[in-house]
Amino acid sequence: MFAAAFALPALTSQPWSFATAFALGGLLFSPLMVIRNLALQSRLPQAAWATGFSVLYAAAGLGYGVAGLMAAVLLHTSTPSTAFLACVLTTMLIGTLSLAGEHATRDTSAAPTFAAPPEPDGTTRRTDTPPT
Repeated sequence: MFAAAFALPALTSQPWSFATAFALGGLLFSPLMVIRNLALQSRLPQAAWATGFSVLYAAAGLGYGVAGLMAAVLLHTSTPSTAFLACVLTTMLIGTLSLAGEHATRDTSAAPTFAAPPEPDGTTRRTDTPPT
């Protein structure tokens, strides 16, 4: 359904459809960022958070740059509708590959672990019970 909403501008080329797609994307961006950050935080030990988030944001910046270059090339060689649709399809492909990779590496036999409150000495421990 969301893919259809984002592909609509490419099919109709109406200004309202571009505005709708960008508004929907903006509404979804913040929750997706929170989910992505929480997923990374739950997979890394606390000592590796700084490095992990640095790599995450570096990869995001690289992605924005490549997307800008791709859009510029497509706008120069095709119509705006084609460029928009190509960007939507590329995003869907990357998202699908990421989801498949996540499912392939997920260990379903392990119980979920949660970060416990810090100990008095400043260290953290992992527990199988969610925080209250």
